Amino acid sequence: MVSAPRLEDRNTWDKAEISFPSPDPPAVQSPLGEPVQAVDVSPPPKWSFHGRPLPQNLISLSSPKGRRIFKETLNGSENMNIYFPLTEQFLTQSEPAYCGLTSLAMGLNALNVDPLTFRWKGGWRWFTEDVFFANCFMPSRDIVKREGITMDDFLRLGRSHDLQVDIFRVGEGGKGGKGEGEQQGLANFRSRILECVKGGAEEWNNEDNKNDSEDCDNCQSAACDGIDECTSDIDRARSTIMVVSFDRASLGQTGEGHFSPIGGYDVKGDRVLILDVARFKYPPYWVSVESLWEAMKPKDKATGKSRGYFVMRRTDLDGLADAFGVERKLEAAEIPTFDEIEGRGCPMAKIAEEFGGDRGGGSSCFCIVCVSTQSVAVVEQCSTFQNILPAGPNFMLWPIAQVAGVLSLRIQQLDVICETKTKDNVFVQVAVSVQYRVLTEKTYDAFYKLTDPIEQIRSYVYDVIRSTVPKMELDKAFESKADIADACQDQLQKVMNDYGYEIMESLVTDLSPDSRVKASMNEINASKRLKMASMHKADADKIRQVKAAEAEAESRYLSGVGVARQRKAIVDGLQQSINDFKSDVKGTSPRDVMDLLLLTQYFDLLRDVGANTIFMQHEPDAVVNLQRQVNGGFMKPTKGGMFGGK
Repeated sequence: MVSAPRLEDRNTWDKAEISFPSPDPPAVQSPLGEPVQAVDVSPPPKWSFHGRPLPQNLISLSSPKGRRIFKETLNGSENMNIYFPLTEQFLTQSEPAYCGLTSLAMGLNALNVDPLTFRWKGGWRWFTEDVFFANCFMPSRDIVKREGITMDDFLRLGRSHDLQVDIFRVGEGGKGGKGEGEQQGLANFRSRILECVKGGAEEWNNEDNKNDSEDCDNCQSAACDGIDECTSDIDRARSTIMVVSFDRASLGQTGEGHFSPIGGYDVKGDRVLILDVARFKYPPYWVSVESLWEAMKPKDKATGKSRGYFVMRRTDLDGLADAFGVERKLEAAEIPTFDEIEGRGCPMAKIAEEFGGDRGGGSSCFCIVCVSTQSVAVVEQCSTFQNILPAGPNFMLWPIAQVAGVLSLRIQQLDVICETKTKDNVFVQVAVSVQYRVLTEKTYDAFYKLTDPIEQIRSYVYDVIRSTVPKMELDKAFESKADIADACQDQLQKVMNDYGYEIMESLVTDLSPDSRVKASMNEINASKRLKMASMHKADADKIRQVKAAEAEAESRYLSGVGVARQRKAIVDGLQQSINDFKSDVKGTSPRDVMDLLLLTQYFDLLRDVGANTIFMQHEPDAVVNLQRQVNGGFMKPTKGGMFGGK
């Protein structure tokens, strides 16, 4: 029986705050040789708690400052995308030492992984902490309740459920590789955080990956409202999730080792959001990246290795869109529950436990190894390469021969975000998605030649971007995204083929300058367009005024021509009338005729004016005065006058 930790100090770790009674105490023999049941002598807990106060260096998500950081990060960037699929599946660990299992179950459900080989309860296929005990390489339930799981256990469990899981220990390269160095390791940690928190929406929304009409035609969801609704589950499945393993005491908390996923990244304050699965103890909180980095340095007492973090993504993305919008229904009788699987147990588990210790002997069952479809297993005998096992059941002489590792032959994708500056001194973040796969005929090279192929690809992408983009101005960089992608693919293809990897495609999915640069670019563009609009408006006003002036001039000209013609017609008519009157009435002179016409026109004027009431001075001699004035004016005979007078 394992004794419980001492409880004299209230600031002891999680497992000291509760007791650990064994549900099935081991059987022992009495002095008479009869089996009896051992008595659990674990002392009861000394203290009882309802939550713990957060240290001052941590910011609760629900506090005013925590909400403000959340709002600013959500509105100002895409660094909270992963928060939503994770919170949809947010779990509270059901046992004080289940943080690793709970974080893994959250990640699998958030990535929308379908556990096709077992049922949870009833007809439902779902991940909970308990389902992992159906794996034959898992430590026993009692051990996990008492000690939790290690990072190696987490890695094996994740990969056994079709996840691509990369492990990074602080001070070491990925997959136990060589050290990255303090500064480089911290920079890579920030870069991987950015990759994970952005989720899968950015990649899926890329124009090269959209096919609205086809997706919507195939969708059978009654609640679908266009491409945004159709691809919500696809975005989840394409996400990348980070789970950190850190030392609570280094953050000022009580307890020791703990697992939890990261739900967001505040770039401005350089903080990450920890979605703590021990919600009975601490709420979700913001913590600085450097503090979290330091908290991953203390070594795990169970393994003697430093802690670190995991990057998890699905490996079965081929044909992923076909699975959404359609109910995934299978015959329940063909799929056992995890209780049935766990109840059957592994026929070789006891033997494996004898050889491998109380935590299990490894990732396979004694001499039978089952390799998943589109995967190969590398077998070593006495630490020397022996052969490659194909998919399906295989036999090997365990423990002399062991599976050194499993390689997926599926097309995988690595998302790299690199920050660099352009020729005009604008800092930008370039997101590159590299799609690659292991060459079957070069499995040996892929497994043994590189310690960490992911970091190798990432390094070459960094090198290409930081040698290409600085030669371009910002506008040119946007225009040359295809050239940057081709340069990355050409460089990677030359190098990685020798190591057993084929680079299928390299895509520049985003090129994002700082938000202030974006705003200034938008203002410059808006100013240019306003200037063009003002010029066009001025030209239009000029044309309108010129045309109006031309129309007015033409109108006046035509009006003058009309008046001149009118006057000429009047004069011609008067002349003709006078000549006719003179010839018809004997003894009249032209002056008499003119006087008569003036009198007639005067009466016509009075008649027209009479339509309106006008009071004006009028005397009988007005006509005589008018006649005198006319005769003294324009009717005065001149040389060569109108009537030919002399």
